[in-house]
Amino acid sequence: MLHSPRLAVGTVQCGTDHQPMLWALMAILERSGLKIQAFLSQSRFVPRDGALSITGQGLRHLDSWIMTRDTCLRVYSSGAGTSDLVFVEGRYDAACESGQPIGGSLDTLCQWLDLPRLVVVDASRWRPCLAPLPTFRPDGVLLDCVQNPHQAAHLRTTIEALWGAPVLGMMDAAPEIRAAIGRLTPGTRPPKELCQALARHLAPRLRVEQLLRMAGERTPLDGPPPCAPLRRSPRGLNVAVAYDDAFHCYFPDTLDALEAHGARIHDFSPLHGECLPPDTHIVYLGCGHIEHHAEALAANHCIKQALRSHVRAGRRVYAEGSGLAYLGCDMELPDGRRYPMAGVLPLISSLHASRQPPRPVEVTLAQNTWLGAASSRIRGYLNTNWNVHAAASLTRLVVEPEHRGDLIGRHPVIASRIHLNPAAQPALLRGFLESQRTAHLSGVR
Repeated sequence: MLHSPRLAVGTVQCGTDHQPMLWALMAILERSGLKIQAFLSQSRFVPRDGALSITGQGLRHLDSWIMTRDTCLRVYSSGAGTSDLVFVEGRYDAACESGQPIGGSLDTLCQWLDLPRLVVVDASRWRPCLAPLPTFRPDGVLLDCVQNPHQAAHLRTTIEALWGAPVLGMMDAAPEIRAAIGRLTPGTRPPKELCQALARHLAPRLRVEQLLRMAGERTPLDGPPPCAPLRRSPRGLNVAVAYDDAFHCYFPDTLDALEAHGARIHDFSPLHGECLPPDTHIVYLGCGHIEHHAEALAANHCIKQALRSHVRAGRRVYAEGSGLAYLGCDMELPDGRRYPMAGVLPLISSLHASRQPPRPVEVTLAQNTWLGAASSRIRGYLNTNWNVHAAASLTRLVVEPEHRGDLIGRHPVIASRIHLNPAAQPALLRGFLESQRTAHLSGVR
């Protein structure tokens, strides 16, 4: 049985950012001595991980679109660990724009995990004639960007009457703090001091005891059923994970699952390292923000040569997002600057000036690869911030024409614009674990 107190936090207003309120809430509770773990309701990466700054525990990921309920329970159980309180954050379905793909649903996770639902309302965007109506009855409401005491009293009365849910906290606009948050570059963690400053604006009007009582009132969850065993590599799999200021976006549950099945995880730095860890079987290049470190990455010839030697030896590489861009010959930034990258794959990547959030996609593998068998369907979130110009000699690994350039490879190298979470898809995890299997790409045996 899983006894962890838990809450869902999200918004029902299109375009509302719930994270400043969540950061303030976590900072208050962490300061009181609670150990907190936060989950995102989708298997994608956010520009700023405030949870890591506040609690020391990075965001983990649940996803009702990619995971089955049993897989979700396993990931939740593993990630929640010994935490005193779990937050699951995201947007409720009512906040999703009509006609746009949703992906993982916070509403569904609330059903699967029996989560009390907190709704963050941006008071500055509240319009009486256009007030959002949740498709569920919230358990509590948090008012953000409250302008003055008159508005606070009016909205509390209105929402409690309209929605039948108590207002548990209010935070004013704090324009200087929000401006500082807006100046943070993508991939930068908000300083803990910034989150604590937000907390000072929320603390006087937060009903902490009622909120914690709500989180702890739910009945314990049934423990997750045992998963089907995956084959462990008899000699152990050495996975070299690129981790530094340029590469830092990974799914923690995937790394945990690899270790649980006998893999050994070693980190290395494409920014500062000179070689790969000894006896590396597979290099894992996750996403990140390599555009901020382009010059240093271009200048580190030693690690680029080590990667090319690794591939010439027939050993595997998996890269996503920025990792894909790093594997190419050149990377071009929006201002026209161009930098030589690792030269493992004959492609050029260009970064778009405007950033878009990842969107959910489902694709079909066109042929057998070490990542999965032909005709397998895999789900993930497409990173559209990189435009890839790939040589014709690269193998397109996806059937769907509109995604032919989103998963590409050559020999033992697979590169993807789609963020995949193998912990949520056992077939993909199995592909990583089978270290002695040869990559079946175009003529390679």
